[in-house]
Amino acid sequence: TGIIVISGYMKEHYLQYKKEILVAHDAVSLKRFTVLTSKKETRKKLGLSPNQNICVYAGTISKLKGIEYVVTAARILPETAFLLTGVVASEFASHIWPPNVKLFGQVDQKNLQDILQAADVLVIPHPKGEYSQSPMKLFEYMASGVPIVASRLPSISEVLNDKNAVLVEPEDGDALADGIKKIINNANFSQFLAGKAYNDVQNYTWEKRGVAIAGFIRKILGK
Repeated sequence: TGIIVISGYMKEHYLQYKKEILVAHDAVSLKRFTVLTSKKETRKKLGLSPNQNICVYAGTISKLKGIEYVVTAARILPETAFLLTGVVASEFASHIWPPNVKLFGQVDQKNLQDILQAADVLVIPHPKGEYSQSPMKLFEYMASGVPIVASRLPSISEVLNDKNAVLVEPEDGDALADGIKKIINNANFSQFLAGKAYNDVQNYTWEKRGVAIAGFIRKILGK
């Protein structure tokens, strides 16, 4: 009777079915990020350097998520620490990482915000293709109050834009490194992006998503 999809990009694939379609993006529980801990306090809690620039990636550590481009960026930016948190896919199980890359392992969801808020930059390096078109971490990143560098992909660009993030060419480690530098080298720009993303994510809560889906169901059922 009706179809619910998580991006306008996906909606295009389902138009052929001639059904009512609702685009309901993924969302975030904002209460987890209500108290934005200071970077200094969070780094002390995690045993991280208080002064070093830190770039964080959260999610599966695999080629499907573009981790090889993070490695390239890490080699270009040896003075920046890159923290990767998540399950390591088999293709990276025996990988030799640059010295400034640290694997943080899988983190309990309730503790993830600490690692995000310890960062200077959060990255979404997803490649082109069908697999990584709507990462849920995007909304957690926005809620963390930390600026984002992400691949300029169709579905990501439905939520992020040049006013709330730095969008870079996908599958390009040099472009990813340039985006990271752009944030690290400009504190005012960094704060502006993070603030805009935090304001924008207020529209992407699970509660608002639930209301939209319930309204859609009532509409298509005629109730």
